Amino acid sequence: GLATLDFQGQVDTSADHGQSGTLLLDPTNVLIVDDASIANQTASPDEIDLFSDPNQGGINPLTGLPVDGSVISASTLENQQGNVIVQASNDITIQDLADNELAFGAGGGAIALTADADSDGIGRFAMNPADTIRTNGRNISISGAALSLGALDTSLNNNGGNATLTATNGDLRIAGTLNTATLYTGVAPLPFVTEGSLIPRRGGNVSLTATNGGIQVDGNLITATDPRSAT
Repeated sequence: GLATLDFQGQVDTSADHGQSGTLLLDPTNVLIVDDASIANQTASPDEIDLFSDPNQGGINPLTGLPVDGSVISASTLENQQGNVIVQASNDITIQDLADNELAFGAGGGAIALTADADSDGIGRFAMNPADTIRTNGRNISISGAALSLGALDTSLNNNGGNATLTATNGDLRIAGTLNTATLYTGVAPLPFVTEGSLIPRRGGNVSLTATNGGIQVDGNLITATDPRSAT
């Protein structure tokens, strides 16, 4: 296997007919970085799957930090419109981001960030507590032995995305706000109407689970649904 892998390139695994392919990389840890030397690199797979096996690496020349796994630019992930699956047998770490957010483009693809993918109880997900993961309505699941998040925002004008957070062997902490609401523009919330039928706008579902640990949300928990859409 690879000792250290920097994912910066451009890959297209889309298919005109049938299912899109999967980009498979094999790090032990995943480090998502905000670095000027790779910030303009993009990739366009419909599905990214970063799965790890126990490899050992050295020092990442972009950050000067020890890395035994994959280095990914934040912009590479943000540009994906299909499914995004990032897995590591140990840790997934998002460095302090210059713009304070990892903002995925709106689209139908779900996002899954899985630390401790080998389920040995060692491997955490961590990010700067002042930063935000923003999915623009896409569903997201984050799991690991322990989770330490900043803010998480899956809200969108139509339907908010679902947020599923699972700590399998420790604490789950959200330092900021967790927002899965449907957003309103203008003075009053007006649901979509098509040929006289009301199309409901709903906030996303929230699932918080911590095994052998506690759950702490320091900010607000917002899951608002358009009241005219309630049944």
